[in-house]
Amino acid sequence: MNTYLRAIGFSKIEDTEELNDFFVKNLEEKYLVANVTGGDRIIGQYNIGVTQNAGIAFIGEHPEREHVLCDYYFPYAMSHTPFAIDECLVRRYRDRDAYLGIVDDAPLGFSLVFYLTNPVLYNSFIKSGKEYYVKNIYLAGLSIGGVIILPLEDEKNDASSTDVLSDNYDATSEYDNPDDVSLEEKKDNYINFNSDDIKQDMINHPLNDKEFAKRKMEQLDLLLDNLLVRSQKEDLFSIVHTTISPADSLECDEYDIIGDIISCTQKVNVWTDEAIWDLKVKALDIIINVFINAEDLVGEPMVGRRFKGQIWLQGEIEFLEKTKKQDQKPEIE
Repeated sequence: MNTYLRAIGFSKIEDTEELNDFFVKNLEEKYLVANVTGGDRIIGQYNIGVTQNAGIAFIGEHPEREHVLCDYYFPYAMSHTPFAIDECLVRRYRDRDAYLGIVDDAPLGFSLVFYLTNPVLYNSFIKSGKEYYVKNIYLAGLSIGGVIILPLEDEKNDASSTDVLSDNYDATSEYDNPDDVSLEEKKDNYINFNSDDIKQDMINHPLNDKEFAKRKMEQLDLLLDNLLVRSQKEDLFSIVHTTISPADSLECDEYDIIGDIISCTQKVNVWTDEAIWDLKVKALDIIINVFINAEDLVGEPMVGRRFKGQIWLQGEIEFLEKTKKQDQKPEIE
């Protein structure tokens, strides 16, 4: 059984036989979203919605209602917020026609891996021999455990910290003798550092500007030293605003996230009447629609608060056929 079924309101399903009965009773042609011919079989993807933007995807044959051949299934969530990318790769699982999407996003410092939720459509492009490219990716996630935490107290001061990060700012400029400036005085000037801004400045700046690089490295060193001191006195979540990091699990598409809630809606599974939360979460400038069973969420979600939890990251890729006018090589392998 897929443990993330409860995230979309199927917490009472206990075995595969019960789930198979659900498919036999409810699988209809109106749920078909894509199909592809494989040998003497026609494989279809049927998305059975349980609420808006979430449901169960059935991959397999459905020749008649009494006879269902399921290759595999998965609960899915959907998003309508595009994630801008430069490159995306798709890799197949060893044991089935399921796929992972891989985005090498420099600001994160690691490759973002997600479970592809439209695998049959991708397969149809592969087997048709048509050339294609990736226009957009839409990221969503399922969670079976999360906590609502309060926003940082100093978020209201974020706008005032931009001057500290300007390229022309010099922490020693206000002193008559810069060599006499103490480390503590410098820290006071750099108190509102943002490491993401510093790293992005270093990525975007010319590589041969040694003075700029030296100044940014000094800023980053002081920031890290300041965070180390704060971590000994303050709670972690009063220091870390948002984050995405690979979860401590065997799956490469699971992540621990802390993110700002920018919208939240409680929905109901139409098949089970279980309550589900649809949270639009922004973490490290990446927007993810997170679905979680109301029973698994601690705290009351509100816009401005933060969500902390582990998610199974999913993504729908918008594939477009490549025309002759486009000389860009396909980004998908």
